[in-house]
Amino acid sequence: MFCKNCGQKMDNGVCSNCGWRADSLEIQPQLQTKKSKVLPILYIIAVVLTMITCLFLNYGIGVIMETSGLETKGGGFWFFLHAVVMLVPAYFLMKQQNLKWCAIFLLIGIGIYIIGFNYCSNIGAYYDQVLNVQVPSNDSTWDQAYNGLQSAMDDSYQEEYIQQKIMLDAIRTLVKASTFLLLVSAVVLAAGILFTTSKKTYTVLLVIACVLAVGCNLMLFFAILFMGISIRKNYAILQSEKKNKVVSTF
Repeated sequence: MFCKNCGQKMDNGVCSNCGWRADSLEIQPQLQTKKSKVLPILYIIAVVLTMITCLFLNYGIGVIMETSGLETKGGGFWFFLHAVVMLVPAYFLMKQQNLKWCAIFLLIGIGIYIIGFNYCSNIGAYYDQVLNVQVPSNDSTWDQAYNGLQSAMDDSYQEEYIQQKIMLDAIRTLVKASTFLLLVSAVVLAAGILFTTSKKTYTVLLVIACVLAVGCNLMLFFAILFMGISIRKNYAILQSEKKNKVVSTF
């Protein structure tokens, strides 16, 4: 429990800094809150399931790309590193201290996830490879094929290629949009943790963050949800930490 006057941590309901005492009605809810570890545990489960899912999908993509002569760029390592970083806030949530640090590790973890998913998995090269298979890149080869086909067959082939390109471009756009929304979601929640001064404002930002994340990655959505609710449940502790930081600067 933290002192309402100066924000210092209290022992047995008495502040060692200013002497403020909390009555039994104020102490009891704090003791009940510290016994609950459900939300941090759910957060850990969500992060672990996210890592397992990402590693499994990355392995599947790697097998497909190897058949096309391509290689992934350590995507599995980046997803594992992402999980390690994202598990650090679980310690703060379990101990109910240094809650503001959850925002920093959240941003770092989401950044690592985006790097691993968009760049290190080399998905863009796979899309390009699919299109290159559809249409030969060598002009002389294309000329030979063109001369050997009838005009109607050529038109049908071109139409199929255009449809394939549109579909792959749409998939690529959706992937980029989903990761962008995931980053925005993390930034919104981090802003709520670091800068809000009221529980109501924090709750609004938490809802916005969850709405943005729900369409990106279901497991990461649950991680953001459980982290946010756990911090909201201990919002008084978060506010006390902010006050302590302000007091220590003077």
